[in-house]
Amino acid sequence: MEIKCKFLEQLNNDYKLTKEDISFIAQIAKEQIKFMIRNNIPLLPTNYKNWFIVFCYLFENKQSFTDIDAVSIYKNFFEENCCDDKVENFKSQLQMKKLEKIADKISEDLEMVVKLIEQGDINIENSQKVIEQEWNNANIEKIGENVEKILEELRFLREQNKELKEKLEHYNQEVKKLKEELIEAKEEANLDFLTGLPNRRSFIRALEEYFKLLKEKGIDFSIILFDIDNFKKINDTYGHDVGDLVLKDVASVLKFYLRANTIAGRLGGEEFGILIPAKLEDAVKVAERIRKVMENREIRYQDKIIKYTASFGVTQAKKDDTIDTLLKRADELLYKAKRSGKNIVIADG
Repeated sequence: MEIKCKFLEQLNNDYKLTKEDISFIAQIAKEQIKFMIRNNIPLLPTNYKNWFIVFCYLFENKQSFTDIDAVSIYKNFFEENCCDDKVENFKSQLQMKKLEKIADKISEDLEMVVKLIEQGDINIENSQKVIEQEWNNANIEKIGENVEKILEELRFLREQNKELKEKLEHYNQEVKKLKEELIEAKEEANLDFLTGLPNRRSFIRALEEYFKLLKEKGIDFSIILFDIDNFKKINDTYGHDVGDLVLKDVASVLKFYLRANTIAGRLGGEEFGILIPAKLEDAVKVAERIRKVMENREIRYQDKIIKYTASFGVTQAKKDDTIDTLLKRADELLYKAKRSGKNIVIADG
């Protein structure tokens, strides 16, 4: 469905540009090009035209937005599966920057520790030389007065070692903290930022493991693909904040009603996937249960009550399947459910 960009419609009707119009175009183009470069989107004529419409729409409606919001709007309006990778790339870039920052901090802290240790060795060596020199040069009469100097040096070394120990402990705690941040960053890289479910990349990795178990040990599994019915209409009617609430609610349903051995993920936009170690018949039962729960959910937003449904495609993996053939078959069943009236489960056979 084509979005409405009033300004673009005026241009198509031989509208004469004013200085304000030119400034408006420049503002759109500036933000759009920065966005496309930032997200590695080729600057091709078709891409530029479509993204210009999205940014025109956003600017005309004076909406504040993030890169993720723009990608989501693009997909909703043009209904193309062209942007999921861009979302993942964008999030991956953010995670890589965070990991690089953490790694740099660890390197910096460890370098400081090494310098402190080296300085401590130098101080000890210098103090040892002073003590030896004082002892060699001393005679019986001067021993008494040199003993105090030796004790003073030893007190200094003790204080310096105490300071070094405290700094080492401090940096040890810092490294522990950074280790926790690395673990957190790794988890975030595998999760969808909005719902907390595994993202598409993580879901595909799990699918690879399921295929390995199927082919090596004969353990059957099925896949359920579903997406929210009329999600674009929900966004258009109530706004993207409500759309986000719906997505979060779907995640809550999946987390609560699915068993621990079942993997659910957000594959992009309003599409979700479920991997279940079971034959087709049991997977269909799971899909039906989830469908019924969702059709009875109510989301309260201000003074409104929003309801939603979802359509499901279910298929069992075969040994001669690949990830692509399995996903394609499940996707076809999902869209058959859409064409058959929505809010239903369609399975093989």
